[in-house]
Amino acid sequence: MNLKSFQLLVCFFFILATLPAQNNSGIYTTLNVFLGSDFFVEYKNIRSRAEEAVINFEREKAIYDYSEEEVNKVMSAYNSSAEYFNLVLKNIQRDMMQKHKRKYMARFPEDYAKQVEMDLARAKEFYEATFKKEVSDLTEGRITGAGFLAQIPVLIKYIKAGISLIKKIDKEIKKMNMKMLDTYLYEPNRFRMWDEIIGGANQ
Repeated sequence: MNLKSFQLLVCFFFILATLPAQNNSGIYTTLNVFLGSDFFVEYKNIRSRAEEAVINFEREKAIYDYSEEEVNKVMSAYNSSAEYFNLVLKNIQRDMMQKHKRKYMARFPEDYAKQVEMDLARAKEFYEATFKKEVSDLTEGRITGAGFLAQIPVLIKYIKAGISLIKKIDKEIKKMNMKMLDTYLYEPNRFRMWDEIIGGANQ
């Protein structure tokens, strides 16, 4: 093989090696646009405020003589509430992967936004009835976990604009898969479980 043939072969394999990255670049750009929308930014803010209550309770636990049963009750209430909020993300993720749902999201963003709003309302109601009540009662109001609830209406305001992006990025969404959405949509935005929060705070 002469030098010219060798160089052509190297170029050929280089092009093959870079094709996946080139093909995926549009997908990641699309995800960044969608996940950078005000809805996801505010969702993360709300999650952070909720986690503050967990960290504050852990600090208070070291001062007050709460029983193991009382602590476990508060922890369980928070984890169950977190799952309700995570269901909001899971539903969006699932619907993005279903052609008919994605089409509905693109054509009727306002109607779909109302569905997301209902999911958020259920999560909020469950949180208020469980964790907020349990932690408020146990700490006699020193910790209420209510700080982020006032931000929910702000989050709701951003839903339609976030969902409206689906129509603009539909072509790239078709190239995505559930694993990709798990990695870039769900995992970075989900409400963490109690032990994860405390583990992260202690690092």
